[in-house]
Amino acid sequence: MPGVDAVAPIVEARGLCKDYGARRVVTDVSFALARGHCLGLLGPNGAGKTTTIRMVTCFTAPSAGALAVLGLPTTPANHAAIKAGLGIVQQDESLDPDLSVEQNLIVYASYFGIARGAAVPRAEALMRFAELTELLPAPPAALIVTIPTPESADAVRRALRAALERGATALGVVENMVGGPFAGSAADDLAREFGVPVLARIPFHPRADVWDGIAKCIGGAA
Repeated sequence: MPGVDAVAPIVEARGLCKDYGARRVVTDVSFALARGHCLGLLGPNGAGKTTTIRMVTCFTAPSAGALAVLGLPTTPANHAAIKAGLGIVQQDESLDPDLSVEQNLIVYASYFGIARGAAVPRAEALMRFAELTELLPAPPAALIVTIPTPESADAVRRALRAALERGATALGVVENMVGGPFAGSAADDLAREFGVPVLARIPFHPRADVWDGIAKCIGGAA
């Protein structure tokens, strides 16, 4: 397997193009990403940002142009070496909600070819580093829940239901109630569906029918 070049740019694209049938979705993209730098791909929906990322991460092949990642051309022979050197943070949650944090770490280690015998002590070390080890023997007695967005609502509900089934006490917190109707309905769901009390910071006069009580804070006093 080819070795990763420690001197070359992390990513170097020249005249990168991608076609799907007769449709060109990426046209003549060129950039270089040096070590220690951050590069943002800016553009409207359909501009080719995701497709460019897919080419960089070896999930789809360029139709034209040259692309090297970690100093290696993105040819099939180099895919394993490139993927082994990349870490990808997806926009959507990709953890298994039925596994613990430690179990998720061990499962993900297997995706990168790390044997279980090596993954278990490394996961334990990461748990200690994040100061989560002391939480392993027993579930939390209390859970603070941030009011979810539409995208995270199902995940928050699953976590909340599991915590309540273990006997935890939950408090719903809204840092800034500016989420419009969804934020109000999500807060109401926590209170009515799960019996969870909700504490909210509201920058404007709220609808009276959503809240059971309002306390004004003026000059630091309530």
